[in-house]
Amino acid sequence: MVKMSLASRSAWYFLSPIAGAGISLLVLPLSTRVIGAEEYGALAVAAAVAAMLNAMAAAAIGFVLSENYLRDEMSGVRGEIACAAVLAAVGGALAGLVIFWPVTELLLPHLLVVNDVLARGMRICLLGAVIGSPWVVCVELFMLEGRARAFAVGTIAQALVNGCMVLILLYIRPMPDLALFAGNFAGQVVLAAVGVTAIASRLRWPRDGRWFATMLSKAVPVGRASLAEAGRSLFERGYLGAWTSVSDVGLYSHAHLYRSWAMLTLNAVSRATWPINLAEAQAAEPTFVVTRASWAIVQAGVGGVAMLFALFGGEIISVLSSGKFVAAKLLAVILLASLLIQTTGKPDTALLIARGRGQFVANAATAGIIAGIIAMLALLPLYGALGAALAVVVQMLVTRGFLVYASRRIYPLPFADGWVLFGLGGTAALYGWTSLAAPGIILRALAMAAVIAAIAGVLRSQALVFFRYRSAPSPPPSTASAVPDRHSSAHRPAHRDERRTNTLG
Repeated sequence: MVKMSLASRSAWYFLSPIAGAGISLLVLPLSTRVIGAEEYGALAVAAAVAAMLNAMAAAAIGFVLSENYLRDEMSGVRGEIACAAVLAAVGGALAGLVIFWPVTELLLPHLLVVNDVLARGMRICLLGAVIGSPWVVCVELFMLEGRARAFAVGTIAQALVNGCMVLILLYIRPMPDLALFAGNFAGQVVLAAVGVTAIASRLRWPRDGRWFATMLSKAVPVGRASLAEAGRSLFERGYLGAWTSVSDVGLYSHAHLYRSWAMLTLNAVSRATWPINLAEAQAAEPTFVVTRASWAIVQAGVGGVAMLFALFGGEIISVLSSGKFVAAKLLAVILLASLLIQTTGKPDTALLIARGRGQFVANAATAGIIAGIIAMLALLPLYGALGAALAVVVQMLVTRGFLVYASRRIYPLPFADGWVLFGLGGTAALYGWTSLAAPGIILRALAMAAVIAAIAGVLRSQALVFFRYRSAPSPPPSTASAVPDRHSSAHRPAHRDERRTNTLG
């Protein structure tokens, strides 16, 4: 087969977040002329409820795709594996609908004020999550097969339809209260349509229930981490709204928007390099040459974005939000710093998964979420949205600490996260400088130029490794037969779609 360069494959994964972010950048100033923090806060709460269904869909497929799909002996039954995963994902989302619909109707009103608009919005988002649940499987199949173009088509189409629906309901057929919810629903429909169309030709009805049994055996650790992360997000929004207001939830979710955009770019490299990360981890004495080079680019990029917001966050947010969300600058800087911490320990994560210790990755995520919730309970009543942002930092520190500790018990990997220290130190210094000295825009621009020059100069050797590496896409399914190995262990990367947060990085 024709080989595809790692840079080319990554470029397609970059295309979708760049295009999606571009569409959002066009829509945001237009939408914020009509609606503000309260409407975006309501969407954040509803989306957090819907994320529970996405977590159920992710839990339902367990580790089955990452463990089995690319094995040579599984080539004849890949269609059955894929079909079973789609059925399980839809079933998991439906189970989540049955569980969480009455919970949100009965319990959420006790945490915050749920008016008719928010209640209807939650129902719309819940139904959209069920419809879009096959995309959970499609994303992973695209990654494993190296089909970055199909992923890009789906995510760009989703962003485009979402944005168009929002603008239609704001300016053409005005329904401002429901515009954001309807856009979310339309985007889910598009994801499902594009994803299922792209994989339909390879689906084969499972001949028996063995794949469902395999998924069930792996569902508990995956579900624990997935539901804990989704539950944390729901609790975070509800708890913040209870102590402050839905408008403050909107301010906080707006700050999260910049973290999510940066994370989409991070995921582009993560998806492109994941098979390589696992292959390098299987060496007797792993050096992670490609992993370290590619992840240095990621860390330097995230650190650069954090420093950019430390210098120009107020101006950027003002332009994009019609001046309504400028108070979110500090929140955005802290959340970007938490994302930078999240990038640590990539070789450690790959090592654990490749050596059959994938459950430690899920357990580390769960431990971090618990620590984050405890921090939130302590900090949010005192500091409001700022406390919620600091709790995310605590969550990332605990998660990554557990991962590194667990991996060191397998193999003593050297420290490889110098760019994280550089990014955190630079962000703190630049934010302090702009806050205390109030430098003019020219001085800040010169400081940013110096940061970019320093990153480019030091990153050159890692960039050469990344751009020169070439890898072959996965082979298409054949007609041989095989049976599943239920005792292997691997990790299903947590790209639970760009609507959610990637806990494992």
